[in-house]
Amino acid sequence: MCISFFILLTFYSYKKKDFLHQCKQKEANENLRKLFDINPYPLILSRLDDGRILLANERAQKEWPLAAEGGPQYDTRYVFRDAEDRAAVTEQLQKTGCLKNHVLQQMTAPGFTRWAMVNYETVEINHVRCILSGVTDITELKKVEGELAKHASIDLLTGQRNRRSGMEALAQMFAESRNNWVECTLCFIDINNLKQVNDQYGHREGDALITTVCNVVAAKIGPKDILFRYGGDEFIVLFFHKSTEAAEAVWTAIWQELSAINAKKEKPYPITASHGMFYFCSGMDVTIEDMIEAADAAMYKEKTSRKKQLSDNSDSAGSSLPLVH
Repeated sequence: MCISFFILLTFYSYKKKDFLHQCKQKEANENLRKLFDINPYPLILSRLDDGRILLANERAQKEWPLAAEGGPQYDTRYVFRDAEDRAAVTEQLQKTGCLKNHVLQQMTAPGFTRWAMVNYETVEINHVRCILSGVTDITELKKVEGELAKHASIDLLTGQRNRRSGMEALAQMFAESRNNWVECTLCFIDINNLKQVNDQYGHREGDALITTVCNVVAAKIGPKDILFRYGGDEFIVLFFHKSTEAAEAVWTAIWQELSAINAKKEKPYPITASHGMFYFCSGMDVTIEDMIEAADAAMYKEKTSRKKQLSDNSDSAGSSLPLVH
């Protein structure tokens, strides 16, 4: 009799504990759902092993019409870049249990990019390991970052790359040449007479001289070539996949366009520039500084030679300024 009573009591205690556990589990699930619903950011609960979505809050439903698509939905397309990204994240989650501030780029529509920052946490729901993913839209922040990066790399006067951005492109080309075939002609350009124009006609005219020459150069170079402002009146063009002869042909077109502008005599000073070239290809034992110095020396040599040749013609350009200085 005592044994039967003991067994009955044990069974009752077990069932009671199981009932209480189920009540607590139900309460926990209800609390989780409440937290889901009141959270202002999209939340998705998915299985860790296969990514099947178990729960999504109201905000997530507005962001992605999960229910409208029908059938089981999986988290890869919503909170990961792709399957490879999910595999890397889940591997990290299995080690640490959480991953913060994971930034991903998503294509939500043709031509429209959405940036998101996702925080992941592993949780256990009904004995199933799951991933709780919280999503924050950072698209506007990325736009601001892009604008700041643009301003940091663009010369405000000319709208072309500034020295920092141009030198980074040159360094990237130089690094690539160590492993791949690269051919490039560096053209160093110096605008003539800028100081005299500033002194005689003011800095506004000096800026106009810079932008005029820059615009002509930019219009004549190829789409893959890079133009950047190296200094006050100095510019560098990187002619990619062009020999010196091909780059010189482009410079001839630039000089002809400047001559056509001068022929209109709209400015009281000549608009000219001097240039020097340096050819580079993979395998050459030179540095970036060597390339620039060599092109600069060639530019100075041309400037000196042209000044001697054209000084007698300065009056025909409609200005008291020399053609080259």
